[in-house]
Amino acid sequence: MAETPIYGITHTGNINDQFGPLRVIFASNRGTLVELGIGPIVTAGLILQVLSGSKMINVDFTNPADRALFTGASKVLSVFMTIFEGIAFLIGGAYNVQNSAGQLITPSLQAQFLILVQLVVAGVVIILLDEMLQKNWGFGSGISLFIAAGVCLSIVWSTIGPISPVADGKYFGAIFAFAQSIGPVLSNPGSFSAWQSALYRGGSGLPDMVGLFTT
Repeated sequence: MAETPIYGITHTGNINDQFGPLRVIFASNRGTLVELGIGPIVTAGLILQVLSGSKMINVDFTNPADRALFTGASKVLSVFMTIFEGIAFLIGGAYNVQNSAGQLITPSLQAQFLILVQLVVAGVVIILLDEMLQKNWGFGSGISLFIAAGVCLSIVWSTIGPISPVADGKYFGAIFAFAQSIGPVLSNPGSFSAWQSALYRGGSGLPDMVGLFTT
């Protein structure tokens, strides 16, 4: 789902992603079905923990019945938070498109409803996967595993991403871009500029061998 774009939006390339630095933490991906990631699950859990810690709701975690009720309430609240966050994204203009005149065009009501349905369905799937992992049908906790999967996906994609050409005319992946730049290095191994061009992509934000080595 992290690579499946949301149907009904044109593109998001020219819209600033204000949640970019948090994407890895919330295991989300801009413009895809996992736009919300584990955000609704984490938010619902925090709300219930605060309510129980402040004694606004009475929960006896030593009682299996109370624990089961608390877990069920967390899942239900996660679904409501998915709907709430999806609506917030739509109202906040996350999927507005900028036209040639520089004006932001809001999707139609039908498109917004379709986008919301996709976000909610994907969110429910993530909630169910998290519940499966909590029942020991996997390794570790669901939230940690989702974050780890997102980090691994980002590393693999930045390393061998086959998209071409990008801003510098090379492949997106660091290894492929390095292979495209190795020619001048082989012809003149002592050239510092050739090595710099092959290993470092000029601070453009594109993955390079320097970033791969530090990772």
